[in-house]
Amino acid sequence: MSQKLGLIVLNVQELNASTPYGLMKGEPVKIHLKEGAKPFNCNTARRIPVPLLPKVKNELERMQNAGVIQKISEPTEWCSPIVVVPKSNGQIRICVDLRQLNREVNRERYILPTLDDAASKMSGAIVFTHLDLTSGYYHLMLHPDCAKLTTFITPFGRFYFKRLPFGLTSASEIFQRRMTELLEGIDGIVVTQDDILVSGGTMAEHDERLNKVLRVVNDAGLKLNLAKCVWRKSELTFLGHKFGKDGVRSSK
Repeated sequence: MSQKLGLIVLNVQELNASTPYGLMKGEPVKIHLKEGAKPFNCNTARRIPVPLLPKVKNELERMQNAGVIQKISEPTEWCSPIVVVPKSNGQIRICVDLRQLNREVNRERYILPTLDDAASKMSGAIVFTHLDLTSGYYHLMLHPDCAKLTTFITPFGRFYFKRLPFGLTSASEIFQRRMTELLEGIDGIVVTQDDILVSGGTMAEHDERLNKVLRVVNDAGLKLNLAKCVWRKSELTFLGHKFGKDGVRSSK
């Protein structure tokens, strides 16, 4: 990949190393509850169709082996149910229904970037790269003191998240803040969750900025989803719009 990018000296294959997920350096995430929060405890696992049970078991094992979740047998104040979502490729996704927990979470209300923000930063750009992180939220560890708030029940026992889970109401704000702070000071880029848009008014300027971003990403312990990254294009789609040398327009 780095050979195709010419001036990009960092071997981005190193960002796709053996572990399934990256791990961002820094303090573990804490979930802050509202004063007087009332725990919710689901004692019975939701019924799952029998044909899906082996897939659910395999997915739980995969997530545990990847360090995303941990099995637990001790009592917990909080426990949520799961929803199993079949995927188009025949696999399944395990979604934890955290609605009851979310009602009691104190959010930090970090502002997400808008299309206007992105367009202003891309003014004058003629070349673009879109970087995509693998399972963005899983790059952040949960603090042990609050990880068990995410306990969930399945037909195969109870588990809790060791990493920031999708579905937590404050997850997008926490992750956006961490990513914004991480890449602060690099010109010509837009960061929205696990997507990074890099631009340049010339190829050399673009490559210089891309090098900086890749080095920061690598040093921070993040992992790119190379299959979804788009490199050095005169136009590409980002935030549902086409970004190109003539500005921003709807992709529809």
